[in-house]
Amino acid sequence: MDDHAIIGWGYKFLKILLVILIIAGIIFLVKILLDRIPPDLEIHRDQLELLDSVYNIRQDRLQEVADEKVKLAPNEVLAIKYQQDLNLDLSEAEQLYFADRENIINSNYQVLEDHWQIELEEVRRSSGEDDTDSP
Repeated sequence: MDDHAIIGWGYKFLKILLVILIIAGIIFLVKILLDRIPPDLEIHRDQLELLDSVYNIRQDRLQEVADEKVKLAPNEVLAIKYQQDLNLDLSEAEQLYFADRENIINSNYQVLEDHWQIELEEVRRSSGEDDTDSP
């Protein structure tokens, strides 16, 4: 009779342990799934839109300068060099854009002032804001 009681307690213990492991597995899976959901970007929307506009302004400005240089280039070699410089500058601007986008998502808004000051001033002038209103 004692053997049956011990086996019964062992069975109950294993059953409880299995339930605990199943619950832990479910919690683990839910945590993984929640970590894969992208962050809420709505709270950073204004800053991200501002970053998009200053990035577009920089691209346009770089393209205009390069087009002017290519047009005035005395020979084909310099024109190709200017085009390569443009591609390099556009690539650097794109890398900076994505790095700053990540910083903005992490609530570091100072990167806009640090990296995009000239374009920000142009955006503020075109929208009618005064430069003294900036934080």
